[in-house]
Amino acid sequence: MARLGYATPSDAAEAAAAADGAQGPFLPLVGEAITAAAAEDAGALDRVATRFDGLGFTLWAAEFGAKAADRWSAAGDQRAATASERAAERAREQVGEARTTALARSRTVDPLTRRQREIAALVAAGRRNNEIAERLHVSVRTVETHLRAIYRKLGVPNRRELAAVIEREGLDESG
Repeated sequence: MARLGYATPSDAAEAAAAADGAQGPFLPLVGEAITAAAAEDAGALDRVATRFDGLGFTLWAAEFGAKAADRWSAAGDQRAATASERAAERAREQVGEARTTALARSRTVDPLTRRQREIAALVAAGRRNNEIAERLHVSVRTVETHLRAIYRKLGVPNRRELAAVIEREGLDESG
């Protein structure tokens, strides 16, 4: 039920009772997943996704990561939504062609504009804000505004992590 998006608080209570005393990590984790889904708790959904991934249940990790991204986005936390979406995407890549209801939904990650990609690439190349502003013929404040939007959209807190995302994911001025 949690994987399909139909978990209710009473389902969570039943799952917790069923998992109580179960041996091994899987059934208690399923109970936690149902509880997190019923509560629409983005943080708990992220934790469940991480634990499913650790147990080798990669499809479930992708699904619960995607649910977490949706909840973060609905709560207005784009940075957390993007981080959850990226984790879900990494799991999704491991499961290949598997398609489920949770994975078929639209992405929560906002695409970068052409100008944001350009600024992100310059930051990743080690340029300072004043150098970027001069090169692009804009104010330093404009560069700072774009950087805040880039950080939010990519779910990164600083230039170093922005550069790592640019390098890892091949984001550049063209894409």
